[in-house]
Formats: sequence, C-alpha cells, structure tokens
Amino acid sequence: MPAEANPDAAGLSRLLHGARCLVAAAGVAIVAACFAPAVLAQDGPRDLFPQGNSGQSERSTPREGTRQDSWSLPDSDQGTRSPDSWQAPSGTERRDRVIPDDGDGTADGRTRLRGGILVDELEDSFPETLGPLAAGDGGLGLDLWRGSQRGEIIRLLNSQPRPSSPVARGLLRRLLLSSAQPPAADGRRDGQPDLLIERARLLLALGEYENLVNLLVQIPGLERSSELARLQVEAALLAQEPDAVCPMVRRALSLHRSREFWPKAQIYCQIRNGEDSAASIGIGLQREVGNSDTTFLNLADAALGVGEVPRISGPSALDLALLRQMQAGSALVSDGLSADFMAAAVTLPGLEAERRVDLAEEAARRGVLPLRLLGEAYGALSFTDSDLRNATGRAAELDGGEARALLYQAMRRANAPEARGEALRALLESAAEAGLEPQVTQIVQPVLERIGPEPALSWLAPTAVRAALLAGRFEMANAWVQLLQRNGNTAEARGELASLWPLFRLAGMEEPEVGMTATDWAERRVSRGAGREETRSLQRLYESLQASVSGAAGLDTASAQLRRAVREDRRGEGILLSLRTLDQGQGSARGRGDALTALSQLGFSREARLLAMHALVGRGL
Repeated sequence: MPAEANPDAAGLSRLLHGARCLVAAAGVAIVAACFAPAVLAQDGPRDLFPQGNSGQSERSTPREGTRQDSWSLPDSDQGTRSPDSWQAPSGTERRDRVIPDDGDGTADGRTRLRGGILVDELEDSFPETLGPLAAGDGGLGLDLWRGSQRGEIIRLLNSQPRPSSPVARGLLRRLLLSSAQPPAADGRRDGQPDLLIERARLLLALGEYENLVNLLVQIPGLERSSELARLQVEAALLAQEPDAVCPMVRRALSLHRSREFWPKAQIYCQIRNGEDSAASIGIGLQREVGNSDTTFLNLADAALGVGEVPRISGPSALDLALLRQMQAGSALVSDGLSADFMAAAVTLPGLEAERRVDLAEEAARRGVLPLRLLGEAYGALSFTDSDLRNATGRAAELDGGEARALLYQAMRRANAPEARGEALRALLESAAEAGLEPQVTQIVQPVLERIGPEPALSWLAPTAVRAALLAGRFEMANAWVQLLQRNGNTAEARGELASLWPLFRLAGMEEPEVGMTATDWAERRVSRGAGREETRSLQRLYESLQASVSGAAGLDTASAQLRRAVREDRRGEGILLSLRTLDQGQGSARGRGDALTALSQLGFSREARLLAMHALVGRGL
C-alpha cells in the first residue's frame, strides 16, 4: 500500500504550492504550477473513469476472434505475432460495446441490468456485479458466487496462488472477468469495494493488464477509491495506454493528493506532456517534503535530461512507464522484479533481446504472462538467414531460450511443411526439457493448424498428436491418428503413439490401440528403454489422475470446505479452492486428485482432464 504523507510534509507542500502561485501571479512562474493537477493531454484518450449509469458501457475483452471452446476463452494467451523488431501492442484497436439498460430502478435503490443483474446504486457503493464477460461470451454465469460469503471469497482471492498451468490460469482469468452477482455481504454494508479490489489485484498479478482495464473501465465513480483508482492507472500504464492515464490522474489527484502515488503520477503526466518546468518543480517539491521514492525521482530527473538513467531494481508501474518513455529497458535489473510487473517488463523498449526471452520464459513458468508475449519475445531475437535455414543444427549449439527462439522463428518462416515440422518437433522437445511444454504447446497451435495432417508428414504425427492433446485440440489429435491409420503405421510410429496412451485416456478419447491396459502400457514403455521404477511411478500417478477425472474417485479426503462447495454448487468458491489445492498439492497425489475431482463435479471436466494431462507430462511422460 502506498505510504501516507505525514502532516508536516503535507503542510509544507501547501505552503510551497501557495508560494509558487504568488510568484506566478507576479508573472514569473509557470501558470500550470498553480493548478493541481497540471493541464493534461486530452487528445482522444479513453475515459477510464466513466460517469453516470453503471449499465451504459461494457468493454469487450481483447482478441474476440479467438477459437471458442469451454476452457480457453477469452484467451489472451492464444494467438501470436512474430515481429521482426520488438513492437508492443498499442491497445488502441479495442472495440466498445453497449449494454442497454432494460429495466427501471427497484425499490431498494438498485438498477436492473441485462439478465436481471441487480447493481447497487447506494451512496458510496460500487457495482461489483459488472465484468467484461457475460455467460455467452466465456463468463462463468451470473450465479458464480451463489451460496458463498463475501468475506470468505475476498480471503480466497487475496491468498490465491498464481497458477503456472495455462489451463488453470485461463480458468482463473475467466472467473475474475465474469459478470456475476456478488456473494452475500456477511450481514454488513460498509460500501467498500473489497471484492473489486481483490479481483483487480489478482488480474494485475497475472499480467492481465488489458483485461484489468476492461474490467475497471465499467465502474462509475471509481476515483472515489484511492486503491481502485491507483490500480486503474497502473493497469493503463502497464497495458501501454498512456494517453488514458493523465485524465484519470487529474480526476483522482484532487481526492487523494496526500497519498504519495498521486503527486508522482502527476509528475509522470507532466513529463509525458512536455511540461518540463512543471515536472521539475514537482520533483523538487517531492524531495523537499521527504518523498522516499528516490528511484522514481531520479528516473524523472533523467527523463528531463538531468543525470544518467539509473539502474532500476524492483520497479513500480510508474518506474516502468518512465523507462518505456525513455526507451531505456536496458536499465532494468531483473533481480528484485515483482512478478506482478514481469509481463510489462518483457515489453520494455531497449531491453536486450536475450534478456527479453529469458524474462518471458520465467514469467511464463510462473503463470504471470499472457503467452502471446512469449511468442513475441521469441520473434524479437535476430538471426541470420543461414541460422534460420539450418535451425535444428544451429539450435544445438545455442543456449536454452536463444535456441527456442531460433526454432520458433524457423518454424513460422519456413515455406515447406517438412521444414516447419522439423523445427516444430525440435522446439517442443527443447520446451519439454526446459519445463515449458504446456506453454509452448499453446503458442505453436497456429503453425500446427497450417501444417495439417498430410501423408508426407506421417513422421510428425506423434509430435502433432501430443501437442494437440496438451492444448485440448482433440479433433486435431484424432485427425493425425487417422492419418497414420490410413497410411499404415510403422513400428516406430506405433511405439510412439502407444507411449501417449495415458494422454488419450485422460482426454476421454478412444486410444489408438483399443484394449491396452495401464500394465500393457508400462511394459511397452520399459521395453523401449524407460526405467522400471520411473514407469511404475508414472503408472500410479496416471491411475490416480484417471480416477479423479473419470468420476470414479470421491471427495472423502478433501477439506470440509471444498466438499461443501461442491455439494452446494458454489462454483466460484469451488474453483478457487480447487486451484489453491492443486497448487499446494503438487507433491501430494491425494490433494491433486481432490482438486481435479472437485473441478469435474463442478462442471469443469475438460479443464480437469487437461490439468491431469499436464501433471503427467510434468512428471516425465
């Protein structure tokens, strides 16, 4: 939480401000310094503090054209760009959509919106029902929180881990963005937007800056809450929408000037708008009143041409915005970087391409990166034409992320399907070794679709089947299996497909060799050179996972709260408990099984199956 300015500092600030205004009246000071805040840019920024009826505007989530399936939408992880040089998304092409207000006010001071949602209009309250995702657009339904208590949901959101699995991350993102009636208020009404704040904080922590903007843009009067207003400004900064920031700062500044964040945000806006003299005065004033954030003040000086750009460790959102303004990403020190800001750091101009890749991969592993940014980071490295033509051979000579970037680019740029397939196979093998297979599997799907199951690519079928299964593209996986069956399985292809038998079973698909048992699979795996103890361990894990996702397992060993949430169909609460149990139960087969069983019984069997598959792959399948 931002530190409060002390009373003496606030008094000194007022005295200095008054002195500047008297000087300005004599005609020797900058007029802008007399007014708080300074004149800020108004050239068409989005109004992220809407006024008036809460039901008048709803934002669509980014990437509306992505494939609609039950577990991945709205998916900021899917879809990739491969720029030749780094160019972060501008965020200026989003489309607004209007939700009509089709109801009259109710007797208790609430407004009825589309679908019967009741939105509070009481004084000092916030419409926590709102979210960019309706049920038909990937949302989880208006009754998401039915039966749950507000305080408990806030506690769960506050303690929720950042899921490394793209599937778990996608499910959590959908929950946070869903339009849903808030949970019961625990018998009290204090007007505080705790639920909104926790949703916003968690979206920020996931690196979902654009989606956070899409959530908060719907909230009227948001600037009344210093915390929500700050999250809104930070989201717009991190989502690279600087033109929208300064009008927001202007509105919030008069309400929250005593908080340390807002004078710094004003200085940022003055620098951005070319008001160097006003910014310089503001920097000096903040030093005089004892602002402890010397990192920001030194950065702001550097942005005005005073001194060198300092090395920055543990930057804030405002620090990152100034580094972006100066295109000085090279000044960022990775040590101490908050996971909340990793996704923003990945897109900094001036950051060395190799560091960008390393940072993107680490953020992807930790579940705090929209995966399209991983593909963009891979695409930003420069390679010679010779390297790209001989990508698989050259990649063997390179280290980790650089090798994967080369293979990724070669896969996307190759004209011949055979060359694409070779690079794809090598990339996925490298990703598996680096613990990034589920993440990289997601970003290669567009290329895998372009390749398609062709007879000349039968050798690629096992790789394509595995990638399609892990991404939940079961129809695509089946098409590659049918290709092999039509064109005659070789012994090698049969063996590789047989090794994937547990994935077919966990996916609920018919396996290529009907009648095979877990014991048969284990024996074949050992015969192909795998260790017997390792294989037995995988077999036990598979059998546990299969029982959980097929409905054969119960919840007898689960916590009482999780059992109650499932029994009473408290879907939102059950999802949060399951994802937390899954994270905490990575070393516990029982905990993992309880989480997957709960998700299946709550209606998220597809997600549970994919999570089970990823758990098995993560253990070495």
